[in-house]
Parts: sequence; C-alpha cells; structure tokens
Amino acid sequence: MTTVKAYLVENGKLSKISFSEAARARRRKGANLWVDIEDPTKKELQALVKRFGFHHLAVEDAGNVRQRCKVEGYKDFIFIVLRLFPKGEYEATQLNFFLNGNLLVTTHFKCVEAVESVARELEQNHALLERGTRFHSL
Repeated sequence: MTTVKAYLVENGKLSKISFSEAARARRRKGANLWVDIEDPTKKELQALVKRFGFHHLAVEDAGNVRQRCKVEGYKDFIFIVLRLFPKGEYEATQLNFFLNGNLLVTTHFKCVEAVESVARELEQNHALLERGTRFHSL
C-alpha cells in the first residue's frame, strides 16, 4: 500500500500537506518541500513527471527496483539512486532521490528506517528543511 508524506517548510513553519497540494506549494517563494513516497504505483510515479517536470526516464528508473546506484544530472534536477541494506536484512532496497532547488522527492518500495528517522527529526526540528536541498554542514 502506498504511503505519501509531504512536508512543507514556509516562513519558519512546518506543515504536512497532501501530494496533490505539493506541486502548487513548491512554487511559492521561500517554500521548501520534501515528498516521500513509499511503495509507489506506476500512476503515482507518472504523476512526478506531470506535477514536478521530472524526466520520464528518471521516473522509469525509480520504478525499476533493480536499478544500479547512480547520480544523473538533468536540466532542472538531479536524480540519485542508492541501494541500502535494511537492518537485519540481506537484500538491498532501493532509495531514489529527485532534487530540484526547493524540492526533494524520495521514493522507495520498502520502509526505509533512515527515511523514517529523518521524518521524525524533521517534525521536531523543521530547520532541517528551511535552507532547501542545497543545505549542507561542515
């Protein structure tokens, strides 16, 4: 069953929004958005092309659970594929990232403990998303 979480940080305030609101919300100045989709259907993946303008080949790769690890740059976004080994498991699961300015979209087909941990941390400390996808610390 698909689970979608969408977090919007705007004017120092964190809000949970729906997937359908996400495309409009990201266009607002100063808004930063993270959308996480667990166990997406083909229809939900195709919505990423329509709503966010991601290239259809990157979205197709996100739906291929046996994709190799990679980083690909497109005109308006970066697509990253990672393979992770969930705690106590011997089979890797795939975690996909679409990065575009103020937007991060993650997709995966199994629950990823690291994603859940970041979501919990974000709910307690929304400053994690205030600086957008280009934020890093030294």
